[in-house]
Amino acid sequence: MRDHTPVGRRRVRSARPAPVLTVTREDRQEVDRGQYLAPLLGLMMIMIDGYDLQSIGYVAPEIARAWSLDIAAFGVVFAAGLG
Repeated sequence: MRDHTPVGRRRVRSARPAPVLTVTREDRQEVDRGQYLAPLLGLMMIMIDGYDLQSIGYVAPEIARAWSLDIAAFGVVFAAGLG
């Protein structure tokens, strides 16, 4: 006797239920100080990393005036900060 399933479709013979993962309160681990400290240090590093580029924009006109330089001379300084 011939099976009447459409071409390209497979017949599902048995469907087993997916295993259920249960986590009890005893299985969970406590969050320690290092897990709080790592993202905090990363955030601080990101904030400090951009500080030098922002501060040179404020300080460059004063340095140019004190050293009697044209502000265009600081183009190399700005370009070096981006590279």
